[in-house]
Amino acid sequence: MTGTAIVAGAVPVVATLALAPTFVWGTYADYVGRSFGVSELEAGTIRRGDRAFHYGRLDAVAAVNDMLPEVERISEPGDSLFVGTGDLRKTPYSEAFLYHLLPELEPATQYIEMDPGLANADDSGMADELRKADIVILSSIRDDWDEPNDSREFGPSEPNDVIDEDFCLVDSYGTGVSGRGLYELYRPC
Repeated sequence: MTGTAIVAGAVPVVATLALAPTFVWGTYADYVGRSFGVSELEAGTIRRGDRAFHYGRLDAVAAVNDMLPEVERISEPGDSLFVGTGDLRKTPYSEAFLYHLLPELEPATQYIEMDPGLANADDSGMADELRKADIVILSSIRDDWDEPNDSREFGPSEPNDVIDEDFCLVDSYGTGVSGRGLYELYRPC
């Protein structure tokens, strides 16, 4: 192998390591370590009936496990569920696993994945979908998300206004970086 080929192969790896956000590589390294049994962090499992979801944050596992019985208590099969970010102006991630754990509830939005520039676009219709939801779960678990792309862009505040005006907080679970709950459960007032 020539020196040029080695450099050509090494440049993308080094550039990725140098330019990718720390949370990407830290999380990836942690999951690789877990698969080989060498990670110090533990993954947890959220279970509901015959459904399970493995999650890498034990505080989130505890929060969701505390929240699910309350969702069951206040909802009925066929009710609609909206799962979103803590601040709906930014949509860089989704806790879509909650739809998996609550299959008796219908998704209240087409935005199961909260993609930036789509779910939080001015004309997305997310606020209108939210108004029709029976159950809302907002997650602030990644409120500190900072990535050099469109996930930094804020969309309209109308979805947050809908939460403030039309929904009442049932309870908050866990503690997020913003002082809010990692998960907050709402229903129409």
